[in-house]
Amino acid sequence: MGSFTLNFDKSRLITAANVIDNILYFTDNETEPKRINLEVFKAGDHSTGTTSVYGRQFIERDITVIRPHPQAVINSSLSQEVDVPIDAQEPLAITGEAEIFNAFIKLHGSSVSAGTIFTRRGFYYREYTSADSRTPTLEAVIAEGTEVVADLNGFAFSSEVVLAADKKYHYIAYAKTQIGSAVYGDVVAFSTNAVTTDFPSITTVGHEKLTNLSYKLKGKVTDEGGSQITEVGIYYYFLDFLNNTSTPSTLVGGSNNPIQGAYKDTATYNRDTGEFSINIRIEPGTVFYYQAYAVNVESGQDEGLVKVQTVSQTEAPALKLAECSIENNKAILRAQVTNPNGNLTERGFYFSKTSNNLFTMIATHSTNPNIFKVSVPMTANNYLDEFVFDTTAATGLTLARGETLYVAAYANNPSENQTGILPLTIRDVDVVTTPPSVSTNDLAIGTSNGNSTLVCTGDNNADTSQGVQSLGFYITLSLIHI
Repeated sequence: MGSFTLNFDKSRLITAANVIDNILYFTDNETEPKRINLEVFKAGDHSTGTTSVYGRQFIERDITVIRPHPQAVINSSLSQEVDVPIDAQEPLAITGEAEIFNAFIKLHGSSVSAGTIFTRRGFYYREYTSADSRTPTLEAVIAEGTEVVADLNGFAFSSEVVLAADKKYHYIAYAKTQIGSAVYGDVVAFSTNAVTTDFPSITTVGHEKLTNLSYKLKGKVTDEGGSQITEVGIYYYFLDFLNNTSTPSTLVGGSNNPIQGAYKDTATYNRDTGEFSINIRIEPGTVFYYQAYAVNVESGQDEGLVKVQTVSQTEAPALKLAECSIENNKAILRAQVTNPNGNLTERGFYFSKTSNNLFTMIATHSTNPNIFKVSVPMTANNYLDEFVFDTTAATGLTLARGETLYVAAYANNPSENQTGILPLTIRDVDVVTTPPSVSTNDLAIGTSNGNSTLVCTGDNNADTSQGVQSLGFYITLSLIHI
């Protein structure tokens, strides 16, 4: 080694030296540090007294840590892409395990940006054919496969694809950066299920009350039946709550159209949970029926059970029925509002000798002469007091001893159009077949405060006393002249 290259000098002794990974570093603490690749220099030609490396004599750049300027001009141009951060590293794409469902396949992947910016992510998948003798290469999956683009949100990403049943596939995840490069995950294999198709299994879940007059009706697909779900929704049907129509067994008519008077709305299907719903608005005093349905590709439509709900916009008035009685060919009806739950607008009674059905009494009293409705007047001061009605004021009603009268009290809440009605109460008096039996005892004369008094007594026979309404005496005075 020539001293002209190493630049040794007796006045500048080497002050530090170290070997790191076969590289000898040393310095004299004045000139720039030096380094020598021991393997390269050991293998060099030392026969001429001057070491030759790489087929030439070694020069300063072989030992200095200072990098020389480029030997050629570097051409550069401005890019339209976003700058790559100075600390960016190599990005990474990872192919996950595919999730296998009867109706679809969910491909999974993840990516690490490492300081770069991804502009596109997704998957390539390719069906394994009989011509394949081994796992296809990455290049084959990309060139011959189908691309599925995923979103750019987050570390993990996924896509759902519908594929043929009982087949083998290979797929990869990929990510592309803003400078046009792409990274790929490993090739991963999966097989689709060999399935037989059937109707979807569907449940009418129930409802959720959103406001006083709006409801969310819910359904759920518990089994897609082996093929993709193409439509879900709810059938629904409204009736007035006084309507005596029985609950329909289904709301689905011919060609899957709703039955007469019913409606059908489609909904958005959540494949992850199987759930869906619709919102409807309902008038007060309504009974509504609803039924969920789902349709799949192979078999068609199936429905859940019909459910029913009665809508009351607000609480009805609370009432209690006081003691009512039948006497002297009339009935005295008594009731009281215990909580109006708003501004009370009306109170009164329904009653009939022939009908004991509350809905019939309410719905037909205006057309049925045997059913009566009477309103009992009230004021701001007495609307919570007991209210009374004497049936002798009801034109067309006659009561005989022992007859039965069916009675219901009612009270109305105002703008909400609600009616609080007591459960039907039957007031019954048995028929008396024999007259009462009484006997008159001997008359006794006594005195009180110097005045003469008469003491009248009698017996009421207990075994024939049923239906007795009053007991007393008839007294006749006769004057005796002396």
